[in-house]
Amino acid sequence: MKVYLKNCWKHFKTICVHKWWVFYYSWYFGIPIRGFFHDFSKFHPVEFFESARFFKGDSSPINEAKKLKGISFAWQHHKACNPHHYEYWTDCYDTGTVPRIMPWKYVLELVCDYLAAGRTYNDYKKTEKFTLQKELDWWNAHKDERCIHPFTKELVSAIFENITKNGLRMFTRYDRPLDTWYWSTRRWMYILKEGRFGLYDYYQKDQVAYDNLPKDETNSLNEDKGL
Repeated sequence: MKVYLKNCWKHFKTICVHKWWVFYYSWYFGIPIRGFFHDFSKFHPVEFFESARFFKGDSSPINEAKKLKGISFAWQHHKACNPHHYEYWTDCYDTGTVPRIMPWKYVLELVCDYLAAGRTYNDYKKTEKFTLQKELDWWNAHKDERCIHPFTKELVSAIFENITKNGLRMFTRYDRPLDTWYWSTRRWMYILKEGRFGLYDYYQKDQVAYDNLPKDETNSLNEDKGL
């Protein structure tokens, strides 16, 4: 019982640390409200007590629950309540899982979530320093395993590649305070979406239109246009 109560406290602290980092990154991407309300479902009894039971600190308790029980009810609840997870945007499980294009704001929150998870667990281990390059390497190693729509996957890859190359304060100019918003990461992300993924919002709303595109035209949507 003592160990369980101790794990409850440790898990609570881990949630708070993770939420802080998501909130921190969300300011760079212009979604602070999404960052503030991120993962509040983790405090729900269904999620909290199972995660406390399988708490390890250096990895997700959800993965531990899956290893030992074959299923995590905390995860079933979590992914159904949080649209920033790509699993929220999948359907048709009986005939083969079909991923949908994620809305823009949830893509940004997903990236914040990945960055925050890296910060949270690396800081707990104290064995390796968190870097954006390591996050990009992790994404490149695991992205093919994930059931994410190809268009969304390309967008996530573009975000990771560019924040790794240019840093989180991309093009921010403190000597020109009136232009701070324009040169901020938030503005840059908007330019990236409009320039390289200009039809993203349209195809997110009309999945059938994207699926019916000729193959060569679909590929052209993912070409780098110099951004």
